[in-house]
Amino acid sequence: MAMGKRWRRARQKTLWVASTDLPQSAGHPFDERLNRVLDDAGFDAFVEAQWFVDIGLRSYIAEPDRGRRNWQGRADAKAAVCANRRRIRGGRGRRLLRQRGERLERPNAHLYETGAFATGC
Repeated sequence: MAMGKRWRRARQKTLWVASTDLPQSAGHPFDERLNRVLDDAGFDAFVEAQWFVDIGLRSYIAEPDRGRRNWQGRADAKAAVCANRRRIRGGRGRRLLRQRGERLERPNAHLYETGAFATGC
């Protein structure tokens, strides 16, 4: 009887897939156009000036890196965006954005990836 000659099982391949390896959709043209129109009209600054300031609320809006912005003729929008950036970089802003990811984005991403999310298409 030979010692140490066991059959080796083939190792199972890893089930981990990095999020960078997942396919990315280009986004819907309607959403892109709508966001462009709202940005050009200064909708965010308008809403923040009308609703939040009057009742004493402050918004914490996540902002992607858009590069340099042209603020000519839009001083009120620049002030609103700079104030939002200052808020989200603080301790409370980071905590709120982290909770947003945990409570809103993660469950929806799971539903979308499993196919249980109704996309309406």
